[in-house]
Amino acid sequence: MNPGAHGWVGAACSRWDHAPCPPRPPPVQRIGNNRGLMKLRNLMVATAIAVATASSATAAVITKTFNFTAHDFTSIGVSGATTPPMNIVIGSITVSFDDNINVQNATSGILVNNLNINQPSTMAYNYVSNSDRLTIGGLAAGANVLTGGVDDFFLTIINASRDDYTFGYFYYSEPGKAIWATNQFSDSPSAVPEPATWAMMIIGFGAAGSMMRTSRRRSALSAA
Repeated sequence: MNPGAHGWVGAACSRWDHAPCPPRPPPVQRIGNNRGLMKLRNLMVATAIAVATASSATAAVITKTFNFTAHDFTSIGVSGATTPPMNIVIGSITVSFDDNINVQNATSGILVNNLNINQPSTMAYNYVSNSDRLTIGGLAAGANVLTGGVDDFFLTIINASRDDYTFGYFYYSEPGKAIWATNQFSDSPSAVPEPATWAMMIIGFGAAGSMMRTSRRRSALSAA
């Protein structure tokens, strides 16, 4: 045996000089099954990736309400048409969209809160991610195409996912009339109430006035 060669070999200790062997190292302990541990690790990694992906996908969905006032319309396609049916169009539309995904003619995630022109039967929107452009309109010919001679409109919004978005164009048409267009907008910070809402407000004001008059009569009788 070579000088200096010593140690444990299997269950026996060997030293060239027959000196006592050093303490035997503890046996390597195996916990569970290696394949089971690998499966568990892979499952944990897959779960972490799925959670991260779901979180990022959820975070990308944006819900915004666009309040607008479009004005100073000019006619398109009909000669001699100078007076639009509605020269000031006021509206409020809420849209939920993913700013990482292009969509075309989507009909879910859109709600018209208020609009003072006739609304198309089905609303839709298009979104182009790389230009951050949103188009809202009727579905009849597509959200970014106007169908003349029927109740239809479309509105373009630039930098739609940002707080400093701007309005591009507003087009609308009505049965038997011209197509009207403008790029003149005033942002409307609050939506104009619908007629039904106005009616409820008027009823509320009337009730409040009646209560005030009753209170004054009671005060007058008490003073007498």
